[in-house]
Amino acid sequence: MWSHYANSHKGFCLEYDFKMLKELITLPLPVKYCNDLPNDIDDKLKLIFTKSKEWSYEEEWRLVKPAEKCVSQSNIIAPIAIYLGSNMDEQIKKSIMDIAKGKNIKIYKMYLNQNEFKLEAKLIWEPRL
Repeated sequence: MWSHYANSHKGFCLEYDFKMLKELITLPLPVKYCNDLPNDIDDKLKLIFTKSKEWSYEEEWRLVKPAEKCVSQSNIIAPIAIYLGSNMDEQIKKSIMDIAKGKNIKIYKMYLNQNEFKLEAKLIWEPRL
């Protein structure tokens, strides 16, 4: 997913602990992967939770909250970790790391495994307790 959603490994990913969100109306739900669009295209939730089978390797989950319950200062959950892409620009990386450190958020950097087709996250900074 890094190549699709994080600008070819130049972006970042945030990790959240959903147990910290007290006002959560719905839990994250898995996306359904199929060859055809849902029969009832007026059912917006079915559309939101449906993707082509071509994307099934993502094993994606989505969280949807009704508009009237959207972000307010009282229900924002803070990230618990940030994952920096393996090709991130150094100046952007420094800026994001400064923000994360100021908010005591763990920082990981993604690295391409030299022997396998996979990425590995390595902790590069964590807050002192």
